[in-house]
Amino acid sequence: MASSWIDGCSDWWVDNHPIVVSAERQSTWNGGNFDWPNTTLNRDHFWSHGTTVTDISPADKFWLSWQWSEG
Repeated sequence: MASSWIDGCSDWWVDNHPIVVSAERQSTWNGGNFDWPNTTLNRDHFWSHGTTVTDISPADKFWLSWQWSEG
């Protein structure tokens, strides 16, 4: 999940601003009303550390989701 990536590299001491970007399928676009629970950004984990989702083929990539942290 995106929050795990951000927690893993966020460091308030140096005031960095990590971001996680993920390619998504058209089915999660939903006319701009994103289907967040089913995005790769919110469902994919490291192998053997939670659920993982299948890779999205280049032909199926439709939009990019992101989550940014303020520090």
